[in-house]
Amino acid sequence: MITVRHLKKTYRVGKIEVDAVRDVSFDVDKGEFVNIHGPSGSGKSTVLHLLGLLDDPTKGTIILDGKDVSNLPESEKSKIRLNKMGFVFQEYNIMPEMTSLENTALPALMVDMSHNAIYEKAEKILRYLGLGRRLHHLPSELSGGEKQRVSIARALINNPEIIFADEPTANLDTVTSDIIINLFKRMNKELKLTILLVSHNPKYLSYADKIVYVEDGLVKNIQTNQNNETRNKFEMLRLFIKDSLNKGYPKNKIIDSLISVGWKKPLIDNLLREF
Repeated sequence: MITVRHLKKTYRVGKIEVDAVRDVSFDVDKGEFVNIHGPSGSGKSTVLHLLGLLDDPTKGTIILDGKDVSNLPESEKSKIRLNKMGFVFQEYNIMPEMTSLENTALPALMVDMSHNAIYEKAEKILRYLGLGRRLHHLPSELSGGEKQRVSIARALINNPEIIFADEPTANLDTVTSDIIINLFKRMNKELKLTILLVSHNPKYLSYADKIVYVEDGLVKNIQTNQNNETRNKFEMLRLFIKDSLNKGYPKNKIIDSLISVGWKKPLIDNLLREF
């Protein structure tokens, strides 16, 4: 579905050039849940914005459904975003003067659909996301988790093939974060959506079919979770690391012991950051 090859993004700050993304290559298959993971400042959000056609790469190619979309005119990119993509951001980006129903319906007003059909569809999506009792509430009357679910509903309104989610749980508490991530997994399975999630939280690695580790603007490692057994191993790994640290074992000893049984160092390093 998406093929990324040798992607680079350089920003100019005065006379200084900053490479946010230096050389990124990976593939996303239709229906995959992909976690683009890495520490803050690693370039993972820039990668997501490039794949979502919100920015142009300095070099490299992005192939979407067999078509090179790397440097399309803005008018063509806008059509692709409107019809194929949905976006969920850390800051919700919903209109404060609009209700949940109106915020959800907003993107559909730009497509060929009757007003009644749009609002019926928006209500159906909000109910699917558990907001049936919040249809006519303003954002100021919603919790953080409810606001994020409204932004997810808005991302779904035009039947996208891909959802791009940039740190969607960063402003939420742990319990609410788990609810939101489980919603993405549910949409991935039930609606057959391709999900690209950016997160620095190792807790959610086990939800993904594929994990792309980004650090210093480079892909350090790509790991595929092929079944529930593999995902359960991630949770066992987290518990092992937590228990070992609580017992006072040095981090370098934990890393060495895990590498010796086949775990990848980038994954271990990212899980260690959680603790």
